Amino acid sequence: MQTKEDKTFKVLGNKVIIDLRGRLCETPEELLQSTLFRHLLAIAVDGLREKQSPLLEIFGNREPDKKVLENLSELLSLLSRVPADLLQGKVEYADEFIKERDLLNDFVEYLYNFWRTYDRFIILNSENDVLDKRPYRT
Repeated sequence: MQTKEDKTFKVLGNKVIIDLRGRLCETPEELLQSTLFRHLLAIAVDGLREKQSPLLEIFGNREPDKKVLENLSELLSLLSRVPADLLQGKVEYADEFIKERDLLNDFVEYLYNFWRTYDRFIILNSENDVLDKRPYRT
């Protein structure tokens, strides 16, 4: 969940306000390891729990706690670079998530659609920054 020190985003109902002081995530790995992604992943999984969704089977017998969600986030980051076949048997927590590829695919699609349900706003505060010299560009 979002900590008091993390003021880079705020989730208000179905709105996400991202406060940029610097730059956006530039790679899929950065995005999938970001605090915002992990926060929204936790919200998405909570929604699946409320619906008692079959997508929760991706977690097997494990309770999707913070550590399990961190592992899933890390796995998704790895999958953005490496095919799933190369991860099986080599990454301890990968096998449980990868064993049913269709379920993993459905879960990722659910996450994407979940993200699309949010209105997203980006606030770029570039005061006294080099971006002041280049307006309308991030």
